[in-house]
Order: sequence, then C-alpha cells, then structure tokens
Amino acid sequence: MGATRDSALADLQPVLADLQRELAECRAQRDAALAREAAVVAERDAALAREIATAEVLQVINASPGDLAPVFDAMLERATRLCEATYGQLATYDGEFFRFRARHGAISFMQQHPTEPLPPSRGITW
Repeated sequence: MGATRDSALADLQPVLADLQRELAECRAQRDAALAREAAVVAERDAALAREIATAEVLQVINASPGDLAPVFDAMLERATRLCEATYGQLATYDGEFFRFRARHGAISFMQQHPTEPLPPSRGITW
C-alpha cells in the first residue's frame, strides 16, 4: 500500500510543479498590472494637481486685474508645491535685466540672493 501511495505522489509531483509555475506567472502578471495601475494613478493625480493649481492661479488673475504681484506669487507658490521644491524664484526679463518678481520658501536661501535687477550673464554665481 505504501508503494502505491508513493507512486501516486510521484505522479502528482509534475502536476504540482506546473501549478507552482502557473501561480508564479499569475503573481508576476498581477504585480505588473498593479505597477501599471499605480503609474496611471500617479499620472492622474499629477494631472489633477496641475489642473487645480491652474484654476487657483486663474482665480488670482481674475481677482487682481492689472496687479501682477499676486499673480506672480500665486504662480510661484503653486509651481514650487507641484515640483515639491523647497524654494523658488520668479524673474522677468525686460530685454536688459532680470527682475525678481516673486520668491517662495527657504528664507535663508533668498536672503543670500540679490533683489535688484541683474544683467544676463553666463554662469551666474551668487
């Protein structure tokens, strides 16, 4: 009776091995699908964050006609947040000088940088 049981178990070994391979393939496919889903969700969330930031800036533009300072501040704050940056600066260029219009975050960094207009140059060092 032991030999029959051993031979039956031996006959099941290839079946078990096949099932284990199929299970491993299913797990790999599931993991790949979950990774694709996570990437799509992250892309959707980033797009939604950009849309919200755009709407917020448009509201500031609508609320402050003719006054660009709040618009620059809002743009820079939203851009800094979206980029997960610790600080940011927004400058305009009038054809001759860069003029800093908005600064956001990391106060100690900003205190080290000039506030007066800067002429363009290669490799600005501060």
